[in-house]
Amino acid sequence: MRNKQTKNVELMDGQIENWRKMEKKIKLSRVIEAIESGDYIIDYTNSCGCNIDWGVNNQYNDELGCECSGDDCWQGHVMKIDDVEVAQNLQHESIEWLADIDCDGYDINWNDYTIDWYLGDQASNPAHDAALLSSLGEYCQEMINDGYQLYYIYGAFANDGALLISKIVPEADHVVMTPVEFAEEYYRYIDNPITDNYQACHVED
Repeated sequence: MRNKQTKNVELMDGQIENWRKMEKKIKLSRVIEAIESGDYIIDYTNSCGCNIDWGVNNQYNDELGCECSGDDCWQGHVMKIDDVEVAQNLQHESIEWLADIDCDGYDINWNDYTIDWYLGDQASNPAHDAALLSSLGEYCQEMINDGYQLYYIYGAFANDGALLISKIVPEADHVVMTPVEFAEEYYRYIDNPITDNYQACHVED
């Protein structure tokens, strides 16, 4: 979940209240007026602070895989009115106010308005995808440092090859890959529901 109080800044307990007092205020009547007239901006925002751990799944044919943990991974949209971040709509969460709202006797039902700021439940977070790709490249480099090599083994068809991390040169027709090439190939085929049945990625000593 996005933490709107800290915004990725370390604050001492005594500073938090002062920071909150600096939040911009806006009247709810102005929010409603802006929504009805279309006088607002919707910005996409995302972040990924996941802990990503790559390794070998010994219970599943020594295939390469990863585990992700942490709750600081999100994406969604922020509504801006008069240069004020008014509200956010993050994936899998309810709409949340970001500004200090002066209701002044008004109320709002978001369902009454058509605002293009909803993300489908299956929408992928580009920040998370980039973190997975980067962390896999780092893992591959660590394996190279430990004496392994990265291989792509050709198959009978374009989507019928296999990825291999091994200290032994394979006998089959193959090409040596860089960490970046290996990571990109992994996500191009292995982590693709259309082609993953034709690909494998094993780690061998």
